[in-house]
Amino acid sequence: MKSVALSIGIVSLLAHHSTAAFDVKQQITIEGVLLRYAWINPHVFLWVEGTDKDGKTVTWEVEGSPPAFLARQGLTKDVLEVGSRVTVHGSPGRDPKRGLVLMNTLETR
Repeated sequence: MKSVALSIGIVSLLAHHSTAAFDVKQQITIEGVLLRYAWINPHVFLWVEGTDKDGKTVTWEVEGSPPAFLARQGLTKDVLEVGSRVTVHGSPGRDPKRGLVLMNTLETR
């Protein structure tokens, strides 16, 4: 099984578009199972099943950087494996009911 830890700068996202949907002053960590991903432009998306702060099962929608940027950081779609455990650090969405996260770092196991 592959393991990778990746640090992704949020600054690159700020140059691309607004982060108004996210509370970039706060950071959260989610751990869970990678359900699926979309390796597309302009941003990679991951769907991770984990739990919220109350212990309820949640499917988090994680927005990442563009594929080319992630590849330069060492993350390619070949590293991601549906069903693997992942840890995402990032900024939560402003609407807690939506389960959105703007990814800063990703660790796969």
